[in-house]
Amino acid sequence: MTELQKGELFKLRLQGFDWEHISAELSMPVSTLKTYCYRNGLSDNDIEDISECCYCHKPVAQKAKG
Repeated sequence: MTELQKGELFKLRLQGFDWEHISAELSMPVSTLKTYCYRNGLSDNDIEDISECCYCHKPVAQKAKG
């Protein structure tokens, strides 16, 4: 996974997009995305605690689930 794809994945996860949307956007299998997120602190539970971007440190506004 390229650095650009990692950044886009981070952004899409924080925006609340589902796995299928992210998979189509990045042209990667859902299983690859889930594995990367689990191993790098981007699972659903981890995301709920994030308040700023780890790259630019700007505040992150998250969509409500549901």
